[in-house]
Amino acid sequence: MSISDSITIACAKSLEDFERDYMPPRSSYALYNTSPKSEDEAVKSYKLGLYKPSTLRREDLTACLELVEKTSGKHYRESKGGWNERRKRKEMELWDLRYLVVREVDLGVCEGEGEWEDDEDEDGEGKENRGDSEKVKEEIIVEGCGEGGEGEGEIKGFMSFMPTFEDGIKVLYLYEIHLMDELRGTGLGTHLMSIFTNIARAIPGVEKTMLTCYTANEAALKFYRKLGYEKDEYSPEPKRLKGGKVLESDYVILSKRVERMGGGVEGEEVQAEKGKRKRGV
Repeated sequence: MSISDSITIACAKSLEDFERDYMPPRSSYALYNTSPKSEDEAVKSYKLGLYKPSTLRREDLTACLELVEKTSGKHYRESKGGWNERRKRKEMELWDLRYLVVREVDLGVCEGEGEWEDDEDEDGEGKENRGDSEKVKEEIIVEGCGEGGEGEGEIKGFMSFMPTFEDGIKVLYLYEIHLMDELRGTGLGTHLMSIFTNIARAIPGVEKTMLTCYTANEAALKFYRKLGYEKDEYSPEPKRLKGGKVLESDYVILSKRVERMGGGVEGEEVQAEKGKRKRGV
């Protein structure tokens, strides 16, 4: 497969093929268990499902839109662009987007049987807990992804992303990541970002992951920087107005280079593509 075609190919894949070719085995990512913070608190289980906008039920897309407004509406309204529900929904329906949707499920998981725990070390990294719950894994796997059938649990969070080009560079762009308050600090956000990074590594030629964040969203900026994201070279710079006043942008573009096995050394085809860009070919 040509590196130059990899983005087009990734966007054209069915959900089944996208998951098979670019994502870890579903048994390793699709079930997430939070650890009880007290003896009286039960273990909560969440499943992650892969969707396209066209395979999400309309009410599910609405639930995702409402979650964006609930968690980030304040930052939108205080920004230059403001909050426009119709415009935001249209963006969320972009054909090439992929969604990982988080739903709460009751699988009767016993302690120690889950795939992931939310216990965090001093660096905020979730600790992996691989158990022997093959039955639970099968229940997640055989459900199928992206169908959005009746009986699905309430949406508690989601992440959306798109393989695309930015300034001629192949990237995986994070459009949204939002979680209900109950999932803040559980390590699930880190888990989702880990999946996002693994997808970027799996798509040939992708050089970096990128995202946009409001500068007023200090908690999100801290989270991304903890994961190694830095201000991208194409992020807007402050503008100096007449009279010397400096106008700061209300958002920043962050990015992180994609590291692959072998110390991040890229293949000859990727290097050739870079050389063409530098020469203006």
